[in-house]
Amino acid sequence: MSNFNRSRLGLLILFGLIAWAMRFYSIVEMESSLLLDLHSRSNDSVDHLMLAINAIGGPKPVLALSLLCALLMFRSNKRVAITVPISVGISGAINVGLRALFHWPRPDLWHTLIYDHSFIWSFPGGHACLSASVATAINFALSKTRFKKLALVCGILYCLTVATTTLFLGVHYPLDILGGWISGFLIVSVIWSCSEAISARHRLRDNAQVMND
Repeated sequence: MSNFNRSRLGLLILFGLIAWAMRFYSIVEMESSLLLDLHSRSNDSVDHLMLAINAIGGPKPVLALSLLCALLMFRSNKRVAITVPISVGISGAINVGLRALFHWPRPDLWHTLIYDHSFIWSFPGGHACLSASVATAINFALSKTRFKKLALVCGILYCLTVATTTLFLGVHYPLDILGGWISGFLIVSVIWSCSEAISARHRLRDNAQVMND
């Protein structure tokens, strides 16, 4: 097993441990205390700023960002370009299924500025999953270019920024966000590995045909 696959296995185990730990009242109480502490440091101006920033982690901006990346890379590498939005879309769909599976209620500690979202379950966090998904996909797409370091830094900052807004707005527990990050990265990385394996198989087949000719 490669180091990368060991890392993915470790993250999968961590995700399971998080899902298990959230069942304990003491964990929820600690998370709630953290959210209330953040809320005590906030005000109306900060809340509205967080609400505006939070929008960049939603489904439409994430989809637009992945499609823009695909458009810019389509001429240079069609497989990579197509894999970006597909992996992000699949990750988002799986996230909805996971939230329905875990059935974990959202925090209800104060009145939030976000529209009624109580019917959408909390774990793993949707914005965290989407932001991690698009950041991971773009990093894979740019991993062999001179922009790879810039993509990594921007991806980390993007994920942290979106996560901070969800905490300040009180719509997710901290472990929701961690679970969203892990699931988003794992789903996209597995899809990317499958895409690369299929591409490598096609290259081998094409090379074999050339040698036979």
